[in-house]
Amino acid sequence: MIEDNQFPRVAETDLIFLLFRARQSIYRVSEHEASRCGVTLEQATVMRLIEANAEISIENICRIMIREHHTITSLIARMVKNGLVTVTKGARGKISLALTPKGDEILGKMNSTKNRGGGVSILSDLERRRLAHYLQKITKHALQEAGRLEDYDIPGGPGDKIPED
Repeated sequence: MIEDNQFPRVAETDLIFLLFRARQSIYRVSEHEASRCGVTLEQATVMRLIEANAEISIENICRIMIREHHTITSLIARMVKNGLVTVTKGARGKISLALTPKGDEILGKMNSTKNRGGGVSILSDLERRRLAHYLQKITKHALQEAGRLEDYDIPGGPGDKIPED
């Protein structure tokens, strides 16, 4: 185990650069895997969100992905056209999203690839929990600075399980 005193000091700009590089690296690996299965990374993300929560709303997808409502509704419309998801309007206008057999099959292929997760699988459970805490803290602060703190509040999302400082 690495001791705290073994970590060198890191300037804020260097840390931002490291976060950017990590994000880009994970994005590229994930994008490549999605592309090999015939979908975009954004489509794959929506499919994973639907798979994880059959009751997920378009609003919560927007919040999780930090995207505008029209962007996600356009993305979902293209996914319906491509036969990846179905959209059903229920009572009182409630929209239900579901994977089609084609979407399910593509997601199954993606979930079976060795690069699932873009490299975070190398972290121990404790390291993942710590990283999640720090990333939530950074995200919350950044959204607060941008005046978009409401995008942080995702009922039942990962933020509900991570303790505040």
